[in-house]
Amino acid sequence: MQKTFDELKSRAQTINYKRIDDEKIDYEFYIIERGYHNYPESYIIVAFVMDSKVNPKDYSYIRPDGRYYNGLVQRGVRVLNTVPKFDPPVYIEDDEKEHTVYGLAAFGHNHPVRMAHGLTGGGCPTKGGSCSTYPWGNSGGGFPTDYEEITPICDGIVVDIKYWADLDIPWNTDTAMLGNAGYGTEKVEYMAHANKYGEFEDPYLVNNGIKISSGINAEYGGHNHPVRMAHGLTGGGCPTKGGSCSTYPWGNSGGGFPSDYEEITP
Repeated sequence: MQKTFDELKSRAQTINYKRIDDEKIDYEFYIIERGYHNYPESYIIVAFVMDSKVNPKDYSYIRPDGRYYNGLVQRGVRVLNTVPKFDPPVYIEDDEKEHTVYGLAAFGHNHPVRMAHGLTGGGCPTKGGSCSTYPWGNSGGGFPTDYEEITPICDGIVVDIKYWADLDIPWNTDTAMLGNAGYGTEKVEYMAHANKYGEFEDPYLVNNGIKISSGINAEYGGHNHPVRMAHGLTGGGCPTKGGSCSTYPWGNSGGGFPSDYEEITP
């Protein structure tokens, strides 16, 4: 997975989804109602819980600090793992090898240009914790009760769901479902608002020098507006052509007036 803005620009990240091996992974689905993004309304959320039959440490982690951990120790409960795995292992159907799940640096592989649809953000947060202000500030990718070091793996695992559409299409089709979302081209360019997309701030992590080992860092931004959205502003990049600035930062706007030549660049 790309770790810096330069890597994002210099090389592509390929996506190749495979079915998980249910002989090596136990999993359960839950439908829960919970607040999200600090909205007063609740969301209906499909929760996917995995447990490894190969190694019980694969998806287990308890931070070795705080009241919860201390309570387990006092009660003699065995803690399986105290080292976070930013890129967890996964087991693939009809494949004996252990593989690694890498999340996308983008919000989602089916959301290359969120701004064109009036949406904000575009990057996957590289820390856990509250997603309440995404993409403004330094938000996480989950809920306030999450550890920051349990980092999201955006689109690392996808789940197909049918509610009322495509009920007549078989599950194994290669022309539908989330994992097959595409745009008819081998290369898709992604765009994101300039901003921080996750930087550890939890005192335990900061004091112990624990840093994110994967994912995009805080290099989106520049000059005197590194985080424009924190001030209620949009965009963040300087247009590289002249012409009308009317729709900035949406679409392909310029940096001046409709009467300007495009080649008179800002």
